[in-house]
Amino acid sequence: FDQYRDDCPYICSGPITVVVGGLQKPAKGEDAWRNSKEVSLAGLLTDIRKRGNRVTMFLDDGLSRIELTMFSEAFQEYRHLIEEHALRVVSGKIRYDDFIGGWRLAVKDIKDIDRVIEQRASHLTIHWLTAEASGMDSDALREILAPFRPGRCDVELYYRNSDAQARLPLGGDWRVRPSGELRDKLAETVGLHAFRFDYEKRPGSG
Repeated sequence: FDQYRDDCPYICSGPITVVVGGLQKPAKGEDAWRNSKEVSLAGLLTDIRKRGNRVTMFLDDGLSRIELTMFSEAFQEYRHLIEEHALRVVSGKIRYDDFIGGWRLAVKDIKDIDRVIEQRASHLTIHWLTAEASGMDSDALREILAPFRPGRCDVELYYRNSDAQARLPLGGDWRVRPSGELRDKLAETVGLHAFRFDYEKRPGSG
């Protein structure tokens, strides 16, 4: 999940630890469902188990994890997205469960994390290094970006060396779809920390 950590605040309610840390346990005798809250979280699905008409699993973002519950209707709708170690954004109601002594999310919706990023990312910045340092020249860059055109995500190159630095926005013809495949190709060529996706706004910001 590390390669998606910087995207997390823009594709869901926030990291699991932060979201859970902002919640209050219900008072003794208080209805937990009544005090449940709608949230969305991102991470890897693990420990998937089906028992009767209910499916339980965990969502793990590498720093924390939370138990998820789904009932038959939701499971049937999203079963094609449920597999071990799949990267997903899940939405639903979170509440404190006395039985497990922790927070549990009742899932209403599951999305592929790359599809969410495709819908929300608006800008891609690539840190351009010399061909000697990165193995990438203008032809290699063109070859990487071309299959993902046209798209709605602007592309900008950021160049810096000991003598100068510059930002070079590519034209509208070079807007791309910020897919998981593009992310993988960039990570393989320039490294995980040499590019980033930016977003116009955070979820719920209007």
